Amino acid sequence: MKDPASIRFIGDNDKDYKLSYTAFEQWIKKEIKVRECCVFIKMMDGELEPICHCGNVRSAHSEGIQIHSESEKWDKTTHTTLTECSALGKINFLDEDTTIQPEYIRVASDYGDRKNIQRMERLLREFWGLKQPGLLISVIGGNKSFHAPHDICLHFQHGLLNAAKSTNGWIITSGQNEGVTKLVGDIIGRSIMTTKIYTIGVACWGKTWNNEMLLRKNNKFNEATNDYSTSSPEHGTTSLEPNHSHFFLVDDGIGNRTSGRGPLGRPLLIG
Repeated sequence: MKDPASIRFIGDNDKDYKLSYTAFEQWIKKEIKVRECCVFIKMMDGELEPICHCGNVRSAHSEGIQIHSESEKWDKTTHTTLTECSALGKINFLDEDTTIQPEYIRVASDYGDRKNIQRMERLLREFWGLKQPGLLISVIGGNKSFHAPHDICLHFQHGLLNAAKSTNGWIITSGQNEGVTKLVGDIIGRSIMTTKIYTIGVACWGKTWNNEMLLRKNNKFNEATNDYSTSSPEHGTTSLEPNHSHFFLVDDGIGNRTSGRGPLGRPLLIG
């Protein structure tokens, strides 16, 4: 049997290629993991069920999870583990006026070293079919609130679109539907350029509102499009911005509270 990473088919442009879906499934199972809590240690009582120190309720953990004494200190290093990828596909935004159905995948925050960044690069190019960018445009900051004069926003819009189009650039953001990232999404959503602009959100899985809607159904790999609602996010969570083309949902094993995107949150390195 061929190595899954070597099975390819020709895309729309014979200079580009993608992995076949069967090969992609094999490759994902082998190469891509997520980080999940593997020891439930009660932190407090929730409205319906107890909450673990990882931030998730009891039912959000895997069946048969170990339950330890409340006196034990929960530690991400020893009380989380890498498991098979459980969320990938396309997103259908239920509450937004958009025809975009972005690709997404949940990945462990451990994937920040060069070897694992190369795995993410292969996914972008060989399965999602993105062409090599001439420029990476990283837009950071202003996640909670962003207010600027109208003329400044217009200059920002003009510069961002021109830079991305003229260089075949990728725009990298936090993927959150707030602050400056929301502004970027609005700009992309309003643009009438025929050239597709790739806007990639590197968001925190544990902080993403309604992330359970993005889990793989029936524990099966398929080319699923999952419905997703952005409405009424709870405190401490944010919804995904609907005008992005792709999302990496970075998982450090901590749920429903602010947690870092880890090393993978740094700008992607394209060799």
